[in-house]
Amino acid sequence: MSVKNNNYTVIVSGGLGTRLWPLSHAGYPKQFIPLFDGQSLFQKMVENASATVSLKNVFIVCPLDYSIFIKRQTPKLPKQNIIIEPERKDNFAAIVLAMSVIYAKNPKANVAILWSDHYIFKPKSFISSLIFSFSLLTEQSKSLVVVGTKPDYPETGFGYIKKGKLINAGGPYTRGAFAVSDFKEKPDDKTAERYYLSEKYLWNTGYKIVKAEVFLSQIKTLYPRLKKTLAGLHQYSVSGGSRLTLKKLYKALPAGSIEFLYTNKIKEVVVVESKLKWSDVGNWQALTSLLEIGDKSSCLRSSSSSVLIDSNNVSVYGNNKLVAAVGVKDMIIVETKQGFLIVHKDSVHKVKDLYTKIQKQYPRLA
Repeated sequence: MSVKNNNYTVIVSGGLGTRLWPLSHAGYPKQFIPLFDGQSLFQKMVENASATVSLKNVFIVCPLDYSIFIKRQTPKLPKQNIIIEPERKDNFAAIVLAMSVIYAKNPKANVAILWSDHYIFKPKSFISSLIFSFSLLTEQSKSLVVVGTKPDYPETGFGYIKKGKLINAGGPYTRGAFAVSDFKEKPDDKTAERYYLSEKYLWNTGYKIVKAEVFLSQIKTLYPRLKKTLAGLHQYSVSGGSRLTLKKLYKALPAGSIEFLYTNKIKEVVVVESKLKWSDVGNWQALTSLLEIGDKSSCLRSSSSSVLIDSNNVSVYGNNKLVAAVGVKDMIIVETKQGFLIVHKDSVHKVKDLYTKIQKQYPRLA
C-alpha cells in the first residue's frame, strides 16, 4: 500500500445547524441544504475531500437519521464508509468511533478530520493545505497537525491559535508550519483586536490531521478509564457485532467537543498557516454574506416578493410569500415553510437560544 493510500478523511456530519432556523432544522440541517451552486455544503466538502484522498478513503460519521441525505447526495460513496453514531454525544465521541473504524481498516492511516457544514472559498488552497499537512506527518509522526488561517478582521466568534517557532517553510498555498504555542478560546472585543493586529495569532479552522494510531494512543493516555472501551471499539470494528454492543461501548465515551476533550490537551501540536478562505456558516449574518455574493442557483435567495418602505440595510430571504416591511433597518427577515424569522443583524448569535425556546414550545417546528 502506497503512502498516499494511507491518507483518509473523516467528515463529521451530525450538526443541527440551529443558528440558521427556520431554514435549518432537526429534520433538514444546513449541511444538506443545496445552498450553493445547486449543491449542499456536505457535497462540496466531499468534493474537496475526494480531491485530496481517494473516494474509497473518505468516511462520514453521522446520526442514523442523516444517513439518508448522505446516500442520496453522494451515491458513489461506498456505503460501508458511512459510520453511524448510536446516539448524539457531540463530536468527540463521533470522532473516536470513526478513528477506531479507520484504524481497524488500516493501522497506518493518517486521518484529516473535516466538517460537513463549512464553506470553502478557495478549494485549491484547502486541498493543498491538507496535502501539505499529510506530508508533515512523515516527519512529525507523533504530532497533531491543525490548520489555521490569518484573521481577516477581529472576530469574537472563533477560537485562535498562537504560533511558535517555524518548523517547515510550506508550499504555494501555505505560509509554513509552526509549533503551536497556545490555543485561545473565543475572545472579547478588545482581545480579538489585539490578536488581529498581531502576526502571531491565527483563526482556528477546526481541521485536524493526525495518525489514527497516535490519536487513539493519546486518548488512552488522557482517559485511562477508556482503555477497555477503545479495545471494545477496535474489536467491534474488526469483527463486527450487534448494534447493542456498539451502543454500550459508545455510551462509555464522554460527551463534549473534540476541542475541549482532546485538542487543547495535546502537547505536540503543529499548525499549518493556510491561505485558504473559509466560513463556518455559523449564523444568519455569515450566510447572508455568502448568499449576497450572487449565487442564483441557491434554494434560498433574496426574495423577489418583497416590498420595503423607509427601510435600510434589510436582507429578505424566501421563496413562498410576499414579505412587506415599513420603517425597519439592520434586519434579516427569513420566510420558509418551517417558520418566519425576524432578527436584528446584531443579534443573530441569539437565534440558537430562540431555537431552544421553539423546541420546547413548538417541537414539531424545531
